[in-house]
Amino acid sequence: MGQEQIINVWIDDRKGKWDLEEGTDNIDLPILIAYKLRHNWSATIRLISVVNNNEDKRKASKFLNDIVDLARMPITDLEVLEGDMEDLVSNSPKADVNIFCHTDDMSLDYYNRMVDLTKSSCLFIKDSGSENILA
Repeated sequence: MGQEQIINVWIDDRKGKWDLEEGTDNIDLPILIAYKLRHNWSATIRLISVVNNNEDKRKASKFLNDIVDLARMPITDLEVLEGDMEDLVSNSPKADVNIFCHTDDMSLDYYNRMVDLTKSSCLFIKDSGSENILA
């Protein structure tokens, strides 16, 4: 798991749903696991959101700030990146572990590519729907 200092949590494009009132579906458990790892390692969490267009950058930034504020998360680095997930992952800040929000359309090839691109340990996590980072 590397030096146990940095945890990247990747939040893919929410397709316009950048409001907490619309929910935090499929990102609660990945963030909660990052929070637990942070506590165990004394690490830094970096929330990275990916957007497909410049118009969503401001909304995504507010979304991440709202999560950190309402979840009362400790000091967390926030980044909003525009572009294709795979391109961004390969050029992103390095971490000891990268946590991705699992979706149903991910394949074994995708998992292998992400591990190769990040050159680190990766977790692919899907919510059960019962978790709530804001609770």
